[in-house]
Amino acid sequence: MKPFIIATALALGLATAVQAAPGHERGVHSEERAQKRLEHLTQALNLTDAQQLQIKALIDEQHAARRDLFQRQRDEKRALHEAHKAQMDQILSAEQKAKMEEIRAEHRQRFEGKRHGGRHGHGGKRERGSTED
Repeated sequence: MKPFIIATALALGLATAVQAAPGHERGVHSEERAQKRLEHLTQALNLTDAQQLQIKALIDEQHAARRDLFQRQRDEKRALHEAHKAQMDQILSAEQKAKMEEIRAEHRQRFEGKRHGGRHGHGGKRERGSTED
């Protein structure tokens, strides 16, 4: 079990380092990134064919686990948010609920504006080649 944990931690760290490296391309499909990562490791570490197969399986397993984790976290966050909203609605008067809905609508509108044109790091998407940070 311990070697598996060490291998997984190493793979996660390596994946993070590779993704943070200059030249990491957004929008490239995960399969293509995985293949590039494997090619890089093959050259850098002079991997044998057998090692390449094992590492490819590990990369694929990690990708699936991260995707599943992300979805579970997303579902949990949504459930927490809905539970919080329901509790707030039980506490507030009808007038306060109406005001709260106005506030929520304003927040949604601001969030959408930031998502589609705000600065990177504040809900917006960064333009490719942008040097702004």
